[in-house]
Amino acid sequence: MKLLDRLLGRPAPERMAEAFLREARVYVCAQSMTTAGIWIWSEPFAAFDADDRDGIALGVRQALAASRSRVHHPHPDWQGVTAPMLKLADVRSFKAFAKGARCVGILLVDDRITFTPTRNGGPKEGFVGLGDKGRAVAFAEADIADELQRAFADSDDGVAA
Repeated sequence: MKLLDRLLGRPAPERMAEAFLREARVYVCAQSMTTAGIWIWSEPFAAFDADDRDGIALGVRQALAASRSRVHHPHPDWQGVTAPMLKLADVRSFKAFAKGARCVGILLVDDRITFTPTRNGGPKEGFVGLGDKGRAVAFAEADIADELQRAFADSDDGVAA
């Protein structure tokens, strides 16, 4: 955080991304804040085999670097927000994409990266953060692939056991 921001009590700049584990693939995208104050998916969108540790780590770093604030609010074109991810996963709807998926929210503030597992609440609830299971680590020391796998393990895919 810049010294002036600290002195004025401004919040630290945030960067966000999301990662999804579905069918042995990890899907990653940036999240950007719209002019209406809503976080939405944004480029880059990428997919990796679940065991591609280097690719996943690079994808998360690139997504966090691309996270922006004050982007155009998409209303009423919400399909344009989800279309790149759905195309990447070769599915026709978010409902199909989310079915059986695990999601992790990724937040970078200053030099701390936090991985927050979620519960898959289905099409009505979406993915609900499990903040009590979140882990924050120093960004420079983070093994992103390992931390993400731990967070996926703590997530709930919504499929009854």
